[in-house]
Amino acid sequence: GGGEDYWAVVTRDASPEAGAAGECIPAFRAAWPRIESMGNTVDGRAQLSSLFNMCLPIGDPVDVEFLMLYIAMAVDTMAMGNFPYASDYLTGGAGDLPAWPVRVACDEFVGVDVADTPALLAAVREAAAVFYNATGTLKCHELPADKTYDGIWDYQWCTELLCQESYFRRDGVRDMFYPFSMSPAEVDTHCYWKYGVWPRRSWITQLYGGMKGVSEATNIVFSNGGLDPWSFGGVTPKTPLPPSASSSLGVVWIPEGAHHLDLFFSNPADPPSVIAARQTEMAFVRKWLDSSSRRGGERGGG
Repeated sequence: GGGEDYWAVVTRDASPEAGAAGECIPAFRAAWPRIESMGNTVDGRAQLSSLFNMCLPIGDPVDVEFLMLYIAMAVDTMAMGNFPYASDYLTGGAGDLPAWPVRVACDEFVGVDVADTPALLAAVREAAAVFYNATGTLKCHELPADKTYDGIWDYQWCTELLCQESYFRRDGVRDMFYPFSMSPAEVDTHCYWKYGVWPRRSWITQLYGGMKGVSEATNIVFSNGGLDPWSFGGVTPKTPLPPSASSSLGVVWIPEGAHHLDLFFSNPADPPSVIAARQTEMAFVRKWLDSSSRRGGERGGG
């Protein structure tokens, strides 16, 4: 699938299937058109500024779009950090996200009447605050200086087309967000205007060979988690290795795993699937080392 699959995984994190409240997805879907509608008038934007406790007033419809992205990126980041224990990994050390942060955010919608717009949007604000107020000291919400979330990955996106989720398509059907799409021509214009470069869309495939290149690689374990939005682009049981692939390659799927949970230190709250994943990964590493040692011995004995 394409980038829209990323946001489908974020949405799955907010579903009962992933342990979240059943009210969550319908509430988010109900909120976006209300925010857009209110954003079309001066009075509506004033209400949004108040309901979302903004540090600065929302000035125009463009700021409303940035507010919607601000909310979406909070949910996105909590999905990446949807770990079974508290962690500051996705906050850069600025406070801990709680265990299963998407579930905590979704709990804000329990008992909320989605027909009550102020109550619904207040719940959206508090859901986003699970991420933005991880420190517990936030006094008001402020749109970031980098309002489009281009961030540190944007130049790589523009030169190598490495993934940047804020560009990915959302349709509001397969995901719980608002429709958004950015055409290749719009991406080209953005990249040339900002960096003076044109994206090389086939460069990574040319360099690494796509799945054919994967099948010719050795000594890799491809691990992905069912809660990690980035799993959409990974080698998973749904995109298995070709039969010709080396036996030194492995594919590990971690249903309860968010963004590379298996690479963290062990924790008493680790789910069984990540414990098993680490055991599999270590078995592969031992096999690689044994194989290398045997080859070294053969060369030395020759």
